[in-house]
Amino acid sequence: MRKILMLLLILSAAFELKATHHMTYFVFVETNFAQGYWKDAELTYDHGGTFLYPYKYTDLFGTVKEDFYKKLLDRLEEHHDFYGKVQLDENELKKDGYREYYDTLNVAMMEAFPPSQLQTAKNELTATILNAGECEAVRLNFYENGQRVKTEVFDYRHLDYPVFDLVTMDAVSEPGQRVAEKTIHDTVYQTRTDTVYTDPEQKEAKGDAGKCWDRYLWLAVIVVLLVYLLRKRVQ
Repeated sequence: MRKILMLLLILSAAFELKATHHMTYFVFVETNFAQGYWKDAELTYDHGGTFLYPYKYTDLFGTVKEDFYKKLLDRLEEHHDFYGKVQLDENELKKDGYREYYDTLNVAMMEAFPPSQLQTAKNELTATILNAGECEAVRLNFYENGQRVKTEVFDYRHLDYPVFDLVTMDAVSEPGQRVAEKTIHDTVYQTRTDTVYTDPEQKEAKGDAGKCWDRYLWLAVIVVLLVYLLRKRVQ
């Protein structure tokens, strides 16, 4: 009897391990870059300093696709209380071989939102859901007294703010280029004019001059120390 119970326990544990797995995902939250130094500050400057920043989470999920998107809403509610009035609407799960996905995810806005909250919710929901990589659009269904009164569909084209994203650094700029004089929007002093040099030869020339003075300084220190030690020895 004990062997049978042990076998059932092992089988149950194996089933749970097979049916659940840890997944890492991101939710994008509206944030503000007030001032400072950042290579993408120009993008935020054009949008009043606002952009969508990703927060990383890892949770245990089963095989029910709907649970993942419910968890996204729960995580967003940790940042804004008004997501308590947002929930998943009825959705049709599509299948492509073994793959299950929602083409367009329906989200229910159960109460009226002030314009500022609605704009934040629209941007955060669109960026978060589309960034998961399965949905192509988000459909917001607006309800009043339990009745749907309006529907709007959003994708990346409708975002009001830039999204914090990965970039390959070697694609940002080509080495050896020299940018003459350029006006840069500075989030500290608003505007400044900088002359930016990226010519390796010019950088090396300036660096060699500094190294030369360093050598002379160290040589002088060594000479002084040698003289001091010699005089000590003679005494």
